[in-house]
Amino acid sequence: PVAKKVVSGKLRGGGVKLAGKSKSLSETVNSELDHKENEVDESWKEEVTIEKIKAALVLFIDIHKKAKRVSLVSTLTMCELELKGNVVIFNVLNALQEVQLNDERTDLLFHFRKNVKNSLIELSINVIPSEDGDDAPKTFLTDKERYMDMVKKNPSLDVLRKRLDLDLG
Repeated sequence: PVAKKVVSGKLRGGGVKLAGKSKSLSETVNSELDHKENEVDESWKEEVTIEKIKAALVLFIDIHKKAKRVSLVSTLTMCELELKGNVVIFNVLNALQEVQLNDERTDLLFHFRKNVKNSLIELSINVIPSEDGDDAPKTFLTDKERYMDMVKKNPSLDVLRKRLDLDLG
């Protein structure tokens, strides 16, 4: 026969027990207000202009500056904005910025919809390829290969190496 464990001692916490109470009693007044603040009115159909979007973006950046989200603020200030109909297009420089904006997508979209008063606003993120080809994989050169590349650019370097009797090994 297995002995049953007997739990002894007092229960901690002298808070109000909500077992059997209705859900409305368990929610705070603030949560109802927060829920109403986070709703987008479907009747919002004001005209979307690039000026309104930029003004809303400045407000969003200021909020996150105060929250000390430096990386996000930097990304938002560096990216370029375009507007095509109701679609706000963010042109970013790299995939890291794209991921960062995708993480903030819902907050950013809600902020735009609320401040511009248009419930049809959508977001799109484009990564702009760099012009100088920095996205190409880096190749590591040996000392000899690096030296040969430098000699191609400046042949007098080989003359100097021979005069100083240097060996590249």
